Amino acid sequence: MALTKWRGAFQRSYESDNCSKEIYVNLVIRKAVQNLTSGNHQYVYNFNLPSQGLPSSFEGHYGSIRYFLRVEVDKPFPSINNHFYSSFTVLAHLDANLPVYKKVASASVKKQLSKVLGLGNAGNLHLSASIDRNGYCPGEVILINMEARNESSKDCGAVKASLVQYVHYKASSDTNRETNVIRTLLDQKLEKGQNRIWHQQRLPIDPVPPSLKQLTCQIIKVTYSLNIEIEVPLGIDLALSFPLKICTVPLGKHVEEKPVPVKPGVLEIPGSKSVKYVQCTAGYKIFLKSDGDFACVRYIPMTALATNYQPEQTSLGACAMPAEDMQTAKSQQQFQGFKPPASPMSFNEPPPSYEESVKAEALMSTTYSVAPNQAEKGSVMVLLFATMDTDQVRMGFKKNKASLELQGGHVLAFQSNLTLLPAVQTGAIFIYFKSALAGSNWFYNMRMFDPDMTSRLWVLQGYNKIEMGKPSTTAGHSALTVLFLKRISEFQPSSAYTAEQQKLLKEVLNPTKKGFGGKTVVSSNVLTIISGDWTSLMASADGVTMVVTQWPSVQHNEDYKAQFNVDNGLIRYNELFEMAYNKLASLVFEVGDISYFDY
Repeated sequence: MALTKWRGAFQRSYESDNCSKEIYVNLVIRKAVQNLTSGNHQYVYNFNLPSQGLPSSFEGHYGSIRYFLRVEVDKPFPSINNHFYSSFTVLAHLDANLPVYKKVASASVKKQLSKVLGLGNAGNLHLSASIDRNGYCPGEVILINMEARNESSKDCGAVKASLVQYVHYKASSDTNRETNVIRTLLDQKLEKGQNRIWHQQRLPIDPVPPSLKQLTCQIIKVTYSLNIEIEVPLGIDLALSFPLKICTVPLGKHVEEKPVPVKPGVLEIPGSKSVKYVQCTAGYKIFLKSDGDFACVRYIPMTALATNYQPEQTSLGACAMPAEDMQTAKSQQQFQGFKPPASPMSFNEPPPSYEESVKAEALMSTTYSVAPNQAEKGSVMVLLFATMDTDQVRMGFKKNKASLELQGGHVLAFQSNLTLLPAVQTGAIFIYFKSALAGSNWFYNMRMFDPDMTSRLWVLQGYNKIEMGKPSTTAGHSALTVLFLKRISEFQPSSAYTAEQQKLLKEVLNPTKKGFGGKTVVSSNVLTIISGDWTSLMASADGVTMVVTQWPSVQHNEDYKAQFNVDNGLIRYNELFEMAYNKLASLVFEVGDISYFDY
């Protein structure tokens, strides 16, 4: 079913929310059971979904499309019936192999710029672009050809290309709209007399919900476009927009349609080996309004992801940039730490894989990687900045609140005076993400939109190998501890050492920490230096462990540490600990005024 619901800006308190609902499937199976004994019982149910007309699952700020099973155990009066819910994803069949989605799209536009105060003609601004097709599956890349010419006497802003999601909602007699920027490529400023050329520039497509098929849902519409723009100071940007279809079947691949038995009574339609199904990491927001059964389910929808994707050689015209122009572009870099777009791709060599392109372009660094099986167990990103840059960093976060919300970021602490790197007086922001991938996507967008601010940051990220659970709200935790440990490479633990250490950890350390209100958010020995020089703290991230813990207050942490002087189990645990690790840094501090970052 689909539900849209929100409160109008001028509605009175006694008026109902704007609300609309659509039901697509309502299948009911009843099974009579007599003399049900205690213990486990299994029953097989089969539901046949319609093959056409179902919209894809979607979660947005003002509405959602959800599919779920509701199981009710009918109990004799006066007992209350039990209800259980299980959500699942439905993906409409959108095939990028259809001719309508394989057409090359191109367009051009120009704009006359005016001089100061709008008086006189300063010259023209030209923009032309083309993309290889207009239907893509997440995991594929958009290949962009673009030429921007500034034939005016005014300097213009950055040249950028953005994948944008538009969601239209209808409820009662009202409408609402949501715009989400999924990913952006940012080039340098286009100064007077300059040209900028992209040849087969690659824009990866994140795991996002597919476009909604027309006529399947009347109250929610999800569309996408690629917007290419030249920023015009004190004026309207010059822009081209290419409507896109986000599909569920990638180009050159087909999903098998023959069901195969998984276990008795259950059939599954397998995907192609080049397609897998993953949770969306962008383009969704969990819908929080409720109506009936909607109050009982919260669900991150799945989407199709192309794997082992290689872009095909296209017939787009080559726009090679002369070597001297490329050298000029490099010499005119204005932002420290920001790299120009990659040089034109040659088809004489194999093109990079999707994974390689993500590493190269998402963070413009080859040092960042995420193990897929570790991606959803919690991650903490540490951002350090010089104390003198505090105001600029705060403003940068304020401008990019929407991006932090999109990736589910939660600010754990903000301190403008925190000594972590001994050689620099720094401030720090600690952000929790549900996955390392969500964190990298967020920092990528920050770098694209505010390269001047992000170039000043030292950035480190770690993710959990085991599930720690979500961080607690700041209502119950006002302090944070951060511990950096370096493993002693010469130490080789024996089986007896490991057994004793694990026993003390389980029976003494963890209960004591919990008793004083401590909540471990991340304990990670998989750290990645994303930006900045961390050599004053550690030579490299190899063998380093970061532990971030929430506390009700600084005093609670002090009382916890005092137990290591009186509790024999904790004293022994500390002795074992010091055999294996050297302590690089240990900090305890108030979380600071993080309400500034609320969204």
